[in-house]
Amino acid sequence: MRKRKWLMGAGSAILLLMGACEGSIDSGDPGPRVDGPAPNVPGTLPPRSTDPIAPGDIEPGRSVRRMTADQFVNSLEVATGQRWSDFDRFAGALGRADLQQVTEEGRAPNVTFDKLVGDAARATCADAIEADLEAEDRTSRRIVHEVEFSERAPEALATNIQYLLLRFLGLPEVPVEDERVQTWLPLVTEGTAEFTDAEMAERWEAVCIGLATHPDFVTY
Repeated sequence: MRKRKWLMGAGSAILLLMGACEGSIDSGDPGPRVDGPAPNVPGTLPPRSTDPIAPGDIEPGRSVRRMTADQFVNSLEVATGQRWSDFDRFAGALGRADLQQVTEEGRAPNVTFDKLVGDAARATCADAIEADLEAEDRTSRRIVHEVEFSERAPEALATNIQYLLLRFLGLPEVPVEDERVQTWLPLVTEGTAEFTDAEMAERWEAVCIGLATHPDFVTY
């Protein structure tokens, strides 16, 4: 008997609980709908924009390209006044197409190209300095054009550096205090006070080689 009364009491409690739950449900109008992004609830990520303000694809920049074999040797001849005598021998290694097995000019920078550029620069700069030493006047010189080989004053030597920056790299009117001049100037000023003209010629040859192998000379 007690068991039956307990079951009846438990059933009544369950019915009362269900009634309370039903009464808490709002069956009325949920209110006007609000358009727009969902609110940023703390602890959640903000909604992702579907309307970007910039294009997703960015145009790639133009990569630096080196000269072709012919462009390099021709530019070197213009700058130094000397033709590299070994060019035909190494033109293929520099990337020139033979139009038989290779039909496209090589333009990729590589160790072989860098090595041959150095060889060409040393050969042509040596020939250029020798020609300058033999020239009757400096107006016909290609490397030591603005001063004499006997010049030791830094201010005067800087003018020839400026001239070479224009000749090799196409940089006009670079101020003497600019680092592009100051980088090269020590090669012809430091410790040269007691140098002979021949020793100064070697210093100018070093400047020539440095400019002929400079990245701004062999690439565009």
